[in-house]
Amino acid sequence: MAGKAKCHVCDQRKGKRLCPARSAPICPVCCAQNRVVKIDCPATCSFLGAEGSMLLAARSGADAPLPTAEDISAFAMELVETGPRGRFMENVEPTAAGALQQLFEYVDEQDEDATVQGAVWEWVMFGAQDSDGRPLVDRVIARLPRPLTEAERSALRGLHDSRYGLFTIDAFGSKDLAQVTDLLSNETGTETGTETGTGTETDAATGSKSGAGTLELHLESIQDHHEVGKTIACFVTRTQAGLEVVSGAWELPTGAETSLPMRLREVRDESPLKDVPLPEFLTRLSICVPLLLFEHFRDQESGDPNFPPPSF
Repeated sequence: MAGKAKCHVCDQRKGKRLCPARSAPICPVCCAQNRVVKIDCPATCSFLGAEGSMLLAARSGADAPLPTAEDISAFAMELVETGPRGRFMENVEPTAAGALQQLFEYVDEQDEDATVQGAVWEWVMFGAQDSDGRPLVDRVIARLPRPLTEAERSALRGLHDSRYGLFTIDAFGSKDLAQVTDLLSNETGTETGTETGTGTETDAATGSKSGAGTLELHLESIQDHHEVGKTIACFVTRTQAGLEVVSGAWELPTGAETSLPMRLREVRDESPLKDVPLPEFLTRLSICVPLLLFEHFRDQESGDPNFPPPSF
C-alpha cells in the first residue's frame, strides 16, 4: 500500500493534511508555520485553529465587519470559562502586575469580592497586555481547540479596539442612547475632524458622530440605570450600533469625576508608563479604577481629603 505523499512545502515530511488553499498535501509543521502568513487559508479550514483565526482576523484589519455588542459579550463569556485565571496572568506587564497585587490586598484571597473578580476579567478581556505588548486576551483565545467563527473574528476586533473611558452623561437621546462628554478627550492623542458640509464632528478613534464636544454612547437601558450629570467608567468599542459600552459602566460617586482623573495622572506619572497617554494607560490598567474607588470611599470614611493614590 502506497504511503502518504510528501508535504508540498518542505518536500520532506509526510503530507498528513490536505491543504484546501492549495489542494495539496501538507505536513502539520509547515501548516502551522505558514498558515495565513504565506498560505491564503480560507476561514473554513478545519486546520486553521484559534491562532490561525487570530492571524486571519489581523489580516482583515479595518476591512473586517464591525461586531455587535451581543457577539462581543458572548465571545468574552466563553473565554472566561476556558480555564483558571492564574494561567493567563504570567508575563503580564510589570506595572499592571503591581496594580493587580495591590488590588487583591483589599480583599480576602480566600473569599475574593465578586466586583473585583469582574473587574479583573474585564481587564483581561479588553485591555491587559503582556510584557511583550500583546493583548492578554490572545493568550486566552489560543487555548480554544477550534477555529473562530466569523462572528467571533468580528468580536475579536471589538476586543482589540476597546478602550476604557470616563464619560459624563449630558442628555439622553433614547432609553439606549446618551450624549456624553469624554473626560479624557483632551489626552487621547487622536484628532477630531468635522465632515464637510455636515456640521457634525467625527471622533477619529470611534467614528461616533455628534455635536461639538460630545459623543453618542450606546448602552441598553442606560436611561433606566443612570441620570444626567452622572459619570460612568467603562470599556467602549465601535460596534454596528456606533460607540457602545461593552463592559463596566461603574457609576462614579459624586466628586470622583474630578478627583479620579487627577489621581490617575499622578499614578501614571509615578509609574514606568509615565509617557503613555492617559486613555491608553487607563485601558491597559483599568484595574486601577476599583482600587482608586476603594481608596475614595476609605477617604470619605477617614475624612482625609488628601489621601494619596497608590504608586505602582
